[in-house]
Amino acid sequence: MALVVLTVLLAVLLVAAVVGLVRDLRADGYGSAHTSGEGLHWQHRARGDRAFAGPGPR
Repeated sequence: MALVVLTVLLAVLLVAAVVGLVRDLRADGYGSAHTSGEGLHWQHRARGDRAFAGPGPR
């Protein structure tokens, strides 16, 4: 039982560390549209958002 608790605790700590690292990298600009050179982020492209869609309503 103690081994299961320890394993779950280590898994939670690992996930928290990865999430913190990803947030830190994103805050530094990695993965943003300004530094990737690929235009808008893939999530924006998937929704159909555009930086400039021309005159008129979107």
